[in-house]
Amino acid sequence: MFEGAGGSEEFVHTIFATVEAIVQHHAMIIDHCAIVVDHLLPPLAALVFSLVGQCVQLVRNHIHVSGVLSDY
Repeated sequence: MFEGAGGSEEFVHTIFATVEAIVQHHAMIIDHCAIVVDHLLPPLAALVFSLVGQCVQLVRNHIHVSGVLSDY
């Protein structure tokens, strides 16, 4: 389903789109709140925090390699 470099970007987009849909359209899933809270939010939260951590590491690596803010 998500293959190659473009697949990774699509996967990230899908994760954030899912989180956005839950936040913006919570009234649509209110009848299934327990299922969402117990089974959907924990893995989504783990993925989001993992992606944020990867982004921070990429920025730090870029700053280090490029010499920008060498004290960072």
